[in-house]
Amino acid sequence: MYKVLYVSIVILLLVGSKSCLEANSYTKVQENNHKSMGKSMGKKINIRALGMGVAPQHAFSKAHAKVMARKSALIDAQNNLAEILVGYNITSETRAKNGVIKSQIIEKQVRASVRNFRIIDESWDGDIYTVEIAI
Repeated sequence: MYKVLYVSIVILLLVGSKSCLEANSYTKVQENNHKSMGKSMGKKINIRALGMGVAPQHAFSKAHAKVMARKSALIDAQNNLAEILVGYNITSETRAKNGVIKSQIIEKQVRASVRNFRIIDESWDGDIYTVEIAI
């Protein structure tokens, strides 16, 4: 009985030390990645985002519709750029009764300030305004 207990303890120690070695090598890989990322910090990084806006039906004129669509496209592009840079949170709530979904609410939230971007390209086809921005 003592031999079985002793063998079990030795096996547990060997398995435990193997997982500790794997964890240490994983940590070193991450440290190397951080070092290589630090070397590229001086380089310019070009991040682009596309935004689209639709001309509203309630606009006073075609010019007004174009201005509103452009503003909407610019806000959409800024939102997309913020998602790329900082990510977003999703909150979901589903209500069911007797196995049937009664309501489902999914919210996506981005909290970021997008400044110093430049407009790369913009186009208007009469209905949709498209803006591409970069930071």
